Amino acid sequence: MSINLKLYLLNTALPEMRLGAGSPRMPQAGHKSHTNSLTIMSESSRKLHGIYQMRSDIYEETVATWIERNIPETPVEIKDKYSGYRLTVPDYQAIMPVSFRSPSSTAEISALLEQLPLATAQRALHAAYPETKTFRFVRSVEADIDEQIFQHFEWKDARQSNSSARLIVAVQPPWVLSPQDLKSFSECPTVPLNKTRRSFALVSKHRLWSKMWDLCARKDCRYFVLTTFHGWVFGAFSEGWTTAYVSPIINWHDAEISSALQSLVHWTASAMGIPGGWSTPQMYETVRDLGTRPVVPAPYRTKISHARSESSSDGEDDASGHPQSYQVHPQLQAANIRRWAESTQAYSSTQTYSTQLYPPTPPSPTGSTGSNWSETTARGRANADATYRGDWVTMPPVGRRAAAY
Repeated sequence: MSINLKLYLLNTALPEMRLGAGSPRMPQAGHKSHTNSLTIMSESSRKLHGIYQMRSDIYEETVATWIERNIPETPVEIKDKYSGYRLTVPDYQAIMPVSFRSPSSTAEISALLEQLPLATAQRALHAAYPETKTFRFVRSVEADIDEQIFQHFEWKDARQSNSSARLIVAVQPPWVLSPQDLKSFSECPTVPLNKTRRSFALVSKHRLWSKMWDLCARKDCRYFVLTTFHGWVFGAFSEGWTTAYVSPIINWHDAEISSALQSLVHWTASAMGIPGGWSTPQMYETVRDLGTRPVVPAPYRTKISHARSESSSDGEDDASGHPQSYQVHPQLQAANIRRWAESTQAYSSTQTYSTQLYPPTPPSPTGSTGSNWSETTARGRANADATYRGDWVTMPPVGRRAAAY
């Protein structure tokens, strides 16, 4: 049986994931879990200085335009007759829902992700881009001391045992990474710099960012996804590993624009470097950062106990044990951002394809007028000098305590 792949992606949302009877209790709405006890500490070699969040309307336009231009409307087979891989997320017309066990552990949530969104995104990319047919989402079997609350998949060439990952999909259960915790992660402006070379405890959102940075840097894979199945964040690190860019949170039931499934297909294609996909903008980074592989802390082998506070809702986090006051890295001070925006705008005017702030504009395919992207480009240039004020991205506050974020 065949299906119009573009209409399928535009009209299909993930099914509801109901937690099993044996799963831990979810935090109250608007509250954090205080149970995300990842084994991670501050490290002087970790160099994530700034984190930017794409504006929702810009992100939606980016994904919708890519789907419109790059996913075919010609019928494709639901199931590949050679590999056996198929579209599995139900559209309740050509693809009917299948029963699955309500998960009560991280491993069971990972299995559900593998069965539904990952399998569907994989089949969609294979159908739209046959050159990707050797790539698979592979669940990691590496030893991880945090495997009870953190697991991941790698998008890689299955023909080669030592192939590099192009995309990391990290999974945490929603009773550990609650909606409020995921919001805190996506809106986190920076991770404290450890200039003293002494390890100090981190709060939950900083531990999770540190875990993601370590994992991606160790795999030399700049693109990542963080999901609980209920919520999704799509992100990437800059070439020098000093800066991260993240999408707004995408909920599992979103179906009209930038659904989780659309975003997953788009982000996987972008990680592959497929023409028209999203790429990280040029950012001020030192030659040393750009020219050397990051020094990644060795995987932790011993669990770390983290103090827990009684704080509950927005703006508060679990106790770090050692509250830290810190300044944002100087390159992210507002004046420097303003100069960077101005220099980027001047540089862009000399290029065939402009170096956009966030998001960059992919060149229009041959034969396409690209009017929508042209409007985006014009808007980006007109607002380049306003970027430092946070009109396009969430900018890190300067000189505030970490606990205030």
